[in-house]
Amino acid sequence: MLKKSTQKSLKIANLSAKIVFAAFVVTSLLGGFFSLTGLAQQVDSTDANTNESVSVTAQDSTVNTDPEDIGKLNEEITQKKSKIDELAKDIEVYKQAIAAKRTEALTLKNHIAILDDEIHSVELEIEKLQQEIDATTLEIENLKLDIRAQEEKIAEHRDTLEELLRILYRNDQKSVLDIILQNNSFSEYYNYSHSLISLNSELTDTVQQVKDLKTTLEEKKSELEVKIADLGNLQIDFSTKKDTLLAQKDAKKDILEQTQSDESKFQDLVQDVKSEQDSVSSEIAAMSETVRKRLEEQKQKEAQNSNTGDKDSTDLIAKAGTGVIDWPIDSRRVTATFHDPTYVYRRYFEHPAIDIGTPQGTAIKAADGGVVAIAKKLDWVKNSSGKIIYPAYNFVLIVHENGLSTVYGHLSGVNVVEGEIVQKGQTISRSGGLPGTAGAGRLTTGPHLHFEVRLNGIPVNPLEYLP
Repeated sequence: MLKKSTQKSLKIANLSAKIVFAAFVVTSLLGGFFSLTGLAQQVDSTDANTNESVSVTAQDSTVNTDPEDIGKLNEEITQKKSKIDELAKDIEVYKQAIAAKRTEALTLKNHIAILDDEIHSVELEIEKLQQEIDATTLEIENLKLDIRAQEEKIAEHRDTLEELLRILYRNDQKSVLDIILQNNSFSEYYNYSHSLISLNSELTDTVQQVKDLKTTLEEKKSELEVKIADLGNLQIDFSTKKDTLLAQKDAKKDILEQTQSDESKFQDLVQDVKSEQDSVSSEIAAMSETVRKRLEEQKQKEAQNSNTGDKDSTDLIAKAGTGVIDWPIDSRRVTATFHDPTYVYRRYFEHPAIDIGTPQGTAIKAADGGVVAIAKKLDWVKNSSGKIIYPAYNFVLIVHENGLSTVYGHLSGVNVVEGEIVQKGQTISRSGGLPGTAGAGRLTTGPHLHFEVRLNGIPVNPLEYLP
């Protein structure tokens, strides 16, 4: 019998050693390392150790993990999202109405109706963005509560692990004979042995729970970072939409003032804009051809006499680009397509580009390396006495290799000069398009970049060349 008891005690001792090793692994994962000797010396200071371990999780003392508060937050978030869905449906109704009106004849009445619908649509988009900002703010607060709850649970399990280590340490200090002699009977010894063995199951469960909690904690923290970034983007969009709303109201007012609510004057205005567009298109085609011929002449010259070639011309050819086009801004929000069938002025001229929605003043980069053929920065059209009549149309033309060229229009700023060699990704200008602002041109309805790709001077669909 004694032999069996001794074997069982040895089994317990081995089990304790395994449990201690497992506990060391877990406490290392938690960011701390516990010394058995140190724990033995700190048995009477459990409360102090617990407070110290939990203090790491109490960085934000204002966060309350009351389940009732979390429930209220979830309810508010659900209400906000429901409102967002309703607004999205209302916005879609206006967009469909705008699309239908754009297929009709372009008249002053129809144009004002489109502007009114766009104004109402933007007002709803602003309200929707505000709801999204509120919802995202609540989700951030909710995630902070979740993170705090996970940290508190981890702290609680850390306390459990510390206590298990203390118990195991004390028993590891006893010999098998001490353990037997401290029990009055073998039944007491059996109960004692059984309680130690049951610690294995408890510790195993605690280890798994801590691992799961840490995984969930990291997921919540990653989700929080994403939500904070989303909030920043929503706030930018909100500011942009407010600017767009003011611009559209000004555009409506400007149209009514220029035409004096007269249909014939409106048609004259549209014809003027068409003439301006034709003039710009002709200038782009002519300059593209001129610069391309210059490049070809220099290439031929280099081929004929490579030993005595002009270093400047060699640099020019080398930096003229690869013919591989990239997006000129980070935004991928195409608000009007190439030859867009819903383009409001399609009755008079095709839309030879894509419009990319972006805030006023966004840095625009060269889609490929090349030579600046045109850098138009007039800002305003003025009368003979110097009085501003309306915004001029600022744009940049860059000629690349492989017969390609790119055009960037409605610019609020131009950073390059004609004849300059630019590299792919170099900042060349700033976006514009806000009605009534310098460089926006006439009849524009909001901030965006007009982006053209031309092949041998003829406009082609940019989306077929962009990655």
